[in-house]
Amino acid sequence: MSNQKLLLIDGNSILNRAYFALPPLNDKDGCNVNAVYGFVNILLKCLDNYKPDKLVVAFDKRGHNFRKDLYPDYKANRKGMPDDLAQQMPVLHELLNRLSITVVEKEGVEADDIIGTVSKSFDGESFIVSGDRDMWQLVSDKVTVLYTKRGVTEVEVITPETLMSNYNLCPSQVIEYKALRGDSSDNIPGVKGVGEKTAMLLLSKYGDIEFLYQNIHKEKGALREKLEQNKELAFISRVLATIVTDADVEFDLTATSTLSYSNEAKELLEKLQFRTVLEKFAVDSGGMFENNIEVSSEDIISAERFGEVLSQMEKSPFFAFHFSEGCVMLSSDAKKQYKVLWSNNFLDELNEQ
Repeated sequence: MSNQKLLLIDGNSILNRAYFALPPLNDKDGCNVNAVYGFVNILLKCLDNYKPDKLVVAFDKRGHNFRKDLYPDYKANRKGMPDDLAQQMPVLHELLNRLSITVVEKEGVEADDIIGTVSKSFDGESFIVSGDRDMWQLVSDKVTVLYTKRGVTEVEVITPETLMSNYNLCPSQVIEYKALRGDSSDNIPGVKGVGEKTAMLLLSKYGDIEFLYQNIHKEKGALREKLEQNKELAFISRVLATIVTDADVEFDLTATSTLSYSNEAKELLEKLQFRTVLEKFAVDSGGMFENNIEVSSEDIISAERFGEVLSQMEKSPFFAFHFSEGCVMLSSDAKKQYKVLWSNNFLDELNEQ
């Protein structure tokens, strides 16, 4: 297995979570951009925490989907996006484009299936960021799900070990559970009358619905009747809940990296008034971001000059610093940085002030 890391973002899921988790936040034109702001912050947090070599964001795109052929009422209960959330989708796409982030989407293919396909094709370690429990079926020795439990701040790390210890399920049983229990959010029917406890009990006894129906004679009374009456729906539900790992989508991971910060990205972030995001990009953080802005740098070797720079920075609405080997980098302007070199003489001079 390759030692490279891939970060996969479930675009619709994270944008939706951010929208409902954060209060309204207006850009310079007075448009709400809270979902884009939340999305970008969790993206940057994951980049910082996991330091991936590659980054892909997957989106749902409307169109004919095979699951509708199998079960016409699939996701029939879904309401459309609130208007001010729908208006943020093109804004997010434009920002991702300006940051040179790889986006994968295809008409009629769900983001789940894109993520399943991309993660399966990747030889290294994959981290999937999503608020959708369906993704848990993908976890393996090389796939981890970063499940956003609440809003965009509380994240649960799902591995095969934590899935078993916390939920008593192996990855494949995430599908079997939905085959029995159903899923109201996607309008997956399951077996009518079978709840969470009964579904878990049946899985602990039989492992999957295939073996369950082979041994249906062992069940009695009302439960057996429910299972027999809804057998077809159970198997349909299993297909509906299964993430496709060979979807017909185009992507090139060999040409994919993480992100590239540019003047165009800076301009849009300024329009969106994402000040804290701009601050994160103000100083080169040890090569995490590829910075395409021309940045002038000045070495500070005296306490006098150090004081002058600090006086200038006091007038700025923000400043950033980064400790590196033998120096600290300071900046309050994306185009200017200062390198404070540690030396015995300089430290002595500071102590004398």
